[in-house]
Amino acid sequence: MISGAITLLIHIYGVVQGVGFRPFVKKLADENKISGEVKNDGGIVIIYATAKEKAMNNFIHSLKALAPYGAVVDQIEVQQLPYKAYIGFKIIESTYTSSKTPVIPTDLPICESCLKELYDKSNRRYMHPFISCVACGPRYSIIKSLPYDRCRITMGDFEMCEKCAEEYESSERRTFAQTISCTECGPQLILNINGTETSKQTAFDNAVKIISSGGLLAVKAIGGYNLVCSACSQKAVRKLRLLKKRDKKPFAVMFNSIDEIAKAAYVSNVERQLLLSPARPIVLLKSKSSGICGEVFAESGRTGAFLPYTPLHQMLADACGTIVCTSANISGEPIIKDDEKMLSFVSEHLDGVLYNKREIAASLDDSVACVIADKPQLIRRSRGYVPSPIIINAVAAEPIFAAGGDLKSSFCLLSGGSAYLSQYFGDLDNQAVAEVYENAYKHMTQLFGIKPKFAACDMHPLYNSSRFAKSLGLEVVQIQHHFAHIASVMAEHKLSGNIIGVAFDGTGYGDDGAVWGGEFLICGSSSYVRAAHLEYTQMCGGDNAAKNALLCAACYMYAAGRQSFDEFNGYHTVKAAIEK
Repeated sequence: MISGAITLLIHIYGVVQGVGFRPFVKKLADENKISGEVKNDGGIVIIYATAKEKAMNNFIHSLKALAPYGAVVDQIEVQQLPYKAYIGFKIIESTYTSSKTPVIPTDLPICESCLKELYDKSNRRYMHPFISCVACGPRYSIIKSLPYDRCRITMGDFEMCEKCAEEYESSERRTFAQTISCTECGPQLILNINGTETSKQTAFDNAVKIISSGGLLAVKAIGGYNLVCSACSQKAVRKLRLLKKRDKKPFAVMFNSIDEIAKAAYVSNVERQLLLSPARPIVLLKSKSSGICGEVFAESGRTGAFLPYTPLHQMLADACGTIVCTSANISGEPIIKDDEKMLSFVSEHLDGVLYNKREIAASLDDSVACVIADKPQLIRRSRGYVPSPIIINAVAAEPIFAAGGDLKSSFCLLSGGSAYLSQYFGDLDNQAVAEVYENAYKHMTQLFGIKPKFAACDMHPLYNSSRFAKSLGLEVVQIQHHFAHIASVMAEHKLSGNIIGVAFDGTGYGDDGAVWGGEFLICGSSSYVRAAHLEYTQMCGGDNAAKNALLCAACYMYAAGRQSFDEFNGYHTVKAAIEK
């Protein structure tokens, strides 16, 4: 027994799996001459450590103060145990005994170190499209179950080569890096053109030729397939519009660097920070005159710009210049994530599929954001943000499932004071989107170990999200649509007391059975008073009125006695429909 030595059991909570935390703990223990063991347990990290008190105090302080990139240490619990001697400090096999709801890492963009290696001709991972380390690469999108180990993620399908296995045990940046691979092992690039396949560098070179010559490719990304073409080719973008059946909506554009973005759009300091953030969202920017063809923007004066987040995207943007990069789907359908479905997709406008055989466990569209009054605002919260929880100022006594609405759908799992929001799905009136929504519910409840006791849903009796909530066999609480919007803002900004909430969110089913819209509510934490609202009037267009603000406005203009409404081309049709 070492004189003055103590043995401690240490529990670490937060984002501590998939970020190189166990190798970090081992290195820190070796530096402080601490013996013991570290392991993943469920979604947390557990340490058994023996050392003198001074060394132990420094060790515990450093666990949070020096945590590796991507890690977030929320809480450290320490318990003294009877003295136990260990030989050295080891990373041991994972277990699953913790009942604590885990915090799972988001997918991480390629780091500077891997980017440097990617273009280093002397490095054995030169031009390897799946280069990664403990600080970068896919995380949430490849996790099947916890703890986060290779056998429980989709990388478990690939055996490590001898060199990668050596690095996995003893390298500086790839010790216990579960996504480790190289040009000899792990996922490899494949280009499929009408059933004929090439691989690795040949596949990449051929893909660059197709894009550079005005072709259109489906490219497998982290959370699903993208459709990729040159942003400077009017022919290519027209092909993309025809394939997606998308006439006017603008496309997102991927640039190889922040400097290239600044040539095509105005970028403030806040927008720059958002573009460079680990989430790598699409950011809506005011456009400049540039070489990007007008077909990309359609009728929009803004550029949806983002930076590469995978090695493959970086390689394509560097080789082909600025590219259009949008989700691979027909408008209204969910993003395609499965190889079989993408490879069987038939279109005269698609020139090939660039893919790999690593399974995607969770589909994720790209996130979309903008900056308003110098503050970032998320328009679509998905890749890069999901599944990080939002901490609210209330603690749920029992876990709750909140089903969300039917348009631009997502759901939430509330456990304690943490709200775990799902990714964006799309509109639930599409059966394929509804299936993805339901599968994501099963995946997230299993992954987080959350078993809801209550379900909250919209009052509308025909909402698909409400039907699903009622099918779960839970106690159901129905929430008025506009109150739900205001309550979400109250939760996000931690507001309490009586709040005046104004909701102009299309239409929603009201307490009186009428269609509500344009609501002024005085809200508490669980109830509201309808203080004022837009006068009831006849609406035409059915469900389209909930999606088209100009159509709603035209109906109100007619009710107000207006004979014309220049902003809406179909005003006379609206008049005729109401008068009929």
